[in-house]
Amino acid sequence: MKTSLEHLPDKKRRQLEAIAKRIRLDAPAADLILLFGSHARGDWVEDKSTGYRSDFDLLVVTQSPEAAADTSRWHRVEDAIRPIASPSTVTLLVYDLRTLNQELRRGQFFYVEIVSQSVVLFDANRFTLARPKGATPEERQAIAREYFEHWFGSADGFFAMYEFGLQRGDNSISAFQLHQATERYFAAALLVFTGTKPTTHKLDELAAMVAPLHPLLAEPFPMA
Repeated sequence: MKTSLEHLPDKKRRQLEAIAKRIRLDAPAADLILLFGSHARGDWVEDKSTGYRSDFDLLVVTQSPEAAADTSRWHRVEDAIRPIASPSTVTLLVYDLRTLNQELRRGQFFYVEIVSQSVVLFDANRFTLARPKGATPEERQAIAREYFEHWFGSADGFFAMYEFGLQRGDNSISAFQLHQATERYFAAALLVFTGTKPTTHKLDELAAMVAPLHPLLAEPFPMA
């Protein structure tokens, strides 16, 4: 992992330093904060003609599983760092050390890529990440299949409950079940194609992440 942000413009460096500081302020359990993706690699995009800007992709690692699972806290963190990152947006992933190391040891390609290409924004030096294992294409396929079977199957279950509620005329319950189903279909696509999913439950944000993965994935979820 790298430690320098010298490849980024001054404004982006200041933004990332402020973001890391705010994460630590609001979530002291954040023992490791990594920048990954296009800003870490140096190939971010700012297209003035379309208005598209690459996200700041951040991975936070905690020693405590309970801290990583505290979604209400991380949603507050996301709300706090959003104005700091503007006009760019932030994708925030949070994992505990044990879970992340398990994925690294099994060669999960998304996490291996993060570790190999990321830039360290903060490190409390409380632990060491596992040595990444290179996964074979067959192992990658097996991991993707696990994700698909779990999340797509779960989505189908919620969709069945949506249809049952609709038949009974329970529209508010049906709407909730449909939201849950859609979120899980998005999760299945993201995990199969990228190996990860964000903490957000907002369907418009998930749709924006899924649509670029494959042309057909932009069609089933019209947002108009």
